[in-house]
Amino acid sequence: MNVTQDKVFLNTDSAAKSEAVSLVSESELLLNVQGTATAFSMQVMGANIAPEVADASGTALAVINMTDFSVTDTITKQGLYAVALDGVQRVWLLLDGVSGGNVIAYGRMGG
Repeated sequence: MNVTQDKVFLNTDSAAKSEAVSLVSESELLLNVQGTATAFSMQVMGANIAPEVADASGTALAVINMTDFSVTDTITKQGLYAVALDGVQRVWLLLDGVSGGNVIAYGRMGG
């Protein structure tokens, strides 16, 4: 993958919404989820709208757990995840239900 953007989406110990990233030609997101939280729920959200539209509800994108290759729309444990971004113009993370520590989510986008 040719990396064109990288970002620390989240580094928090409470529920949060990350800043949205505007995509140009990126077709893939590799997301590294780390931290000390004992439980959390996180979704990768995407929208096919112009970047200047501030209030987008978005859609939860499918994520592939790169350890066991399971597919889901909700991340509940630390690990490396891959997300297809074809047709998506903006991407962000929604973190909910954090307990027992923090969650750090670092992403690299490219194609």
